[in-house]
Amino acid sequence: MSFEIWIPAHNEEKVIVKTIASLQLVTKGKSNVFIGVACNGCTDQTEELSRQEGVSVHSWPALGKWKTIEQIVFQSQSEWIGFVDAGTVWGSNVWSKDFEANLSDPEVMGFTLEYAAQNMNWLEKIYWMIESAMKTFEEKMGGLVTVSGFSMFFRREELLKAIRFLRSEFGEVSWLNDDVILPLCLRFLFPHKKIKLVKSTLQKTFNIVDLGLDSVGQEKKRRLRMMRGNLQWIRRMVPRFFEKRFFSFQRTLVLLLLSRKILKVFWSYLFISLMLALACKFVASTFLLPIFFLLMPKVGSAFLASIKAPFELFAEEPANLGW
Repeated sequence: MSFEIWIPAHNEEKVIVKTIASLQLVTKGKSNVFIGVACNGCTDQTEELSRQEGVSVHSWPALGKWKTIEQIVFQSQSEWIGFVDAGTVWGSNVWSKDFEANLSDPEVMGFTLEYAAQNMNWLEKIYWMIESAMKTFEEKMGGLVTVSGFSMFFRREELLKAIRFLRSEFGEVSWLNDDVILPLCLRFLFPHKKIKLVKSTLQKTFNIVDLGLDSVGQEKKRRLRMMRGNLQWIRRMVPRFFEKRFFSFQRTLVLLLLSRKILKVFWSYLFISLMLALACKFVASTFLLPIFFLLMPKVGSAFLASIKAPFELFAEEPANLGW
């Protein structure tokens, strides 16, 4: 079994060394594991720092993250490919028996790792509890339809077929949400195979840190990109589930699981409806929305992106979508 771990990177000099070091520590002594950095239009020290850490570095012009992922898959000869976001730091408990069991299971074509974000407020903690429960339910119903993009792993044979399918059906689309379109396409093409959620057997979650983004401005941009990425696959993939050539009971189940993700794109309207209903009885509830914007900027950024979603869904897709 050969296993490649790639870090797609675009000007990640602040975090790339920490990510590489953590991967090297976890995979130390495993001769069948390859670690590489895929530099996409890097203009800072990302490439130089990566080489100093002793990993393989492939450098491309500014293709965008999706095109970089495509190049990795086309060039790879490995049985498994893992994608780890720059800024992700693995703990020592990641590579476990359950991790390796998925690599050798022929029914598993992909998996992701369970983790919890750091420094969460009370609302985010509630969200993560619900999200974890829903992921567990998805897995019991045949497999995940979306994964956590910070660390995701796929069997190359099926992954290559998924990328070729996306190209043949939709042309040269630069998909923004690779952590959605890849598992979604795999479950669409191979609904009888599984994408699993690997949990830590020793602790509640794996010791994984996402260094992430700190500024509110960056968070707003990230939320808009995520929303537009979700609209990409909603426009293109959802209609395919109803086409005669693809229609099947197993794919209908995949679509039902996917409906939760679709609702999340437009969650702000459900929230507004709830607030209006509460306002009929409790005047104080009308002040909750401004509080979210003032005290929880991440929630506010997500809310604004969700508000825009219906308008962009039926508008012309922006031409400058990218990394």
